[in-house]
Amino acid sequence: MAQQPKEDYKDAHERHWEDAEYLFQAERLANADHLYGLSAECALKAILARTKFSGAQLPREFRIHINQLWDSFRSLAEDRYLSRYAASLPQDNPFSDWQISQRYCNRNIFAQDTVENHRRAAELVGRLLLEAKKDGLL
Repeated sequence: MAQQPKEDYKDAHERHWEDAEYLFQAERLANADHLYGLSAECALKAILARTKFSGAQLPREFRIHINQLWDSFRSLAEDRYLSRYAASLPQDNPFSDWQISQRYCNRNIFAQDTVENHRRAAELVGRLLLEAKKDGLL
């Protein structure tokens, strides 16, 4: 049996972001939107894995998607390592309307303004990840 590869949330964030940007520019909104959500999710998980769980595999309760993870991340704000990152996130969850199951939906349901909102939120989370790297967490 092959060994499960180690999770690399930072790299996953970067490649999902890069592909989302490529698809967004090509007006492939459905797949761009999906990848913006995964990009943001991976960035938050990268921060969690390094601060809360010392680089270990995330516990089951954090193996959730961005529409739920956003609020869970904010609830960890009491933690001294996460408070400055969580404080940078908007109170309202911009991914509350994002669902992993939307990968099965017709491309015509993805509105430009919704995708742009998810793009801005994923970009914000990407900047948080860069801050975490500058802080020596990654």
